Amino acid sequence: MHGCSVADDSPYPMLHVMGPRDGGSTAEAGWARGYRFGVAAGTDHHGAYPGSHGDGRMGVFASALTRESIWEAFLARRVFAATGDRIDTRLFVDDAWMGSELRTPGDRHIRMSVRGSDSIRLVELYKNGCVLHRFFPVAGSNTLTTPYRLRVTWGWGGINDLVAWQARFCLSDGTLSHIETCFHGDPVVAPRGEGQRHESPDDADVPHAILERNDSSCVWESRTRGNPTMRHATTQAISFEIDAPIDASVVLEVNGHRYEHRLAELAVGARCHFLRGLAHEAVRIGPLVPVSRCTVTSEFRDTPERDVDYYRLQVSQHNGQWAWSTPVWVRQ
Repeated sequence: MHGCSVADDSPYPMLHVMGPRDGGSTAEAGWARGYRFGVAAGTDHHGAYPGSHGDGRMGVFASALTRESIWEAFLARRVFAATGDRIDTRLFVDDAWMGSELRTPGDRHIRMSVRGSDSIRLVELYKNGCVLHRFFPVAGSNTLTTPYRLRVTWGWGGINDLVAWQARFCLSDGTLSHIETCFHGDPVVAPRGEGQRHESPDDADVPHAILERNDSSCVWESRTRGNPTMRHATTQAISFEIDAPIDASVVLEVNGHRYEHRLAELAVGARCHFLRGLAHEAVRIGPLVPVSRCTVTSEFRDTPERDVDYYRLQVSQHNGQWAWSTPVWVRQ
């Protein structure tokens, strides 16, 4: 939320009162000086919404969902940073996980895989602070073959207009194989900053929740206000993974309105609907993206460059979401 400190040219520069990003204080500068540490992201979110989407999340590769296993992964540096979308980012050198330190006297086997929540724009593999390779989804991955990703987004409207949402999303055919919530709290930069709203729409409970879900439908409730500026989103979203024929339809029933679109139509582009006319609350359905556009994998061999080389990944999606891996350190 305060900005990204991975490197001097990273996205999300520092904008808060604590001042700009200093090149000597970035993670990349620390790695170049020989320090070995992992990367993480967190919200520092004063709107009291844990895991606020878009404000920073930490990915952890743990052997089990237990306190002990998660702490073991922390200490082993099997961690990565993401802005909000759950971008599964994996990097291995000679089968060693990110965060590892290993000795390989000759060539090393590099293997990486990324699975995003939306179409991937670019995956960059850095070696010793410089881009070694750039990767893209494979040629022909725009082919409309199942499964797909589809995002439903709602909000907008007047800044001070509180809107309660009741919504149901369903498929005419096929299954919802995965549901990822993209919920976040009010964009509060400082808890008592002048002109900042620092109370949630309703402090008594969480404003967004999935109420029901099954293989073909999802029901949720939410509360939103309009975006306070053009750079502070208060829209909410759910990302669906859909396994369905391209001629299937999706139906969104929301606040007394019903919108239906064929998947083939949404593959051409997103469809938007204003519930009460222009400048009021609205919903956006799509676009439909083949999962093949959300996936990048590669493996190859690389040669030593220094006594200790370090490799890391940087991932960007077309929707503005990012992820960064912890390095792997390899000694000759």
